[in-house]
Amino acid sequence: MRAAKELLRSNLDVTGLKAQVLGRIEELEAREREREELLAEVVPLIEGRGYDAEAVKAMMGGQGV
Repeated sequence: MRAAKELLRSNLDVTGLKAQVLGRIEELEAREREREELLAEVVPLIEGRGYDAEAVKAMMGGQGV
């Protein structure tokens, strides 16, 4: 039983898992910022040419750009 607890404890690297999760969150937040920046550039160009940009916003998940 003691050996099983030690093995389990060694397999659970909570600090490492937390670092991985936080790293992934940072990546996803960076992607979201890039997406929002792209939409902020593209939507006015599309609308400036007289097109409806709603399909582009819907496809890229844009809310109130």
